[in-house]
Amino acid sequence: MLFFGHIGFAAAVSEIINNKFTKKRIKYHYFIVALMATFVDILDKPLAVYFFPQYHSGRIFFHTLIANSILLLFAYIFFSKYWHYWILLLTHLILDFIYDSKFIVNLFYPFLGPFPIGHPESGFNGMFDYVTTIIYRIHPIGIAFEILGFIILCFLLYRDRSFSFYRDT
Repeated sequence: MLFFGHIGFAAAVSEIINNKFTKKRIKYHYFIVALMATFVDILDKPLAVYFFPQYHSGRIFFHTLIANSILLLFAYIFFSKYWHYWILLLTHLILDFIYDSKFIVNLFYPFLGPFPIGHPESGFNGMFDYVTTIIYRIHPIGIAFEILGFIILCFLLYRDRSFSFYRDT
């Protein structure tokens, strides 16, 4: 899954949290929602491309439940006031699992074995090559998630009459 799928669905989850699980409406900053929705990829993709190219996947260490549990524990201890942002890390993992069920090995690493090793011919020559390869090989369900995420994000931005990713209201 790419950019809009993660951000749009994370924004939808933030709305659900706001409407169902909080007594007082939380002021969300869409820039921070976007950052938290893609935080796992921001950490993992460069690691995978530049330091661990043998896995041929951008889903390695920070796409595991162990790493996310540590991040959530860290957030709970030091940033508990902002729990509503940190919970968006889990939406990223859920969406990646829905998009690619083979992700289960990475999700439960090291309990189900090591990260899958890719084929040498599918190696990447840097981040740009990685992104273009993902775009060319995207699955139809991935396109549907991207379109739906974009629609959700546009709706929420229009509803709030805010075309800025950072707002103070």
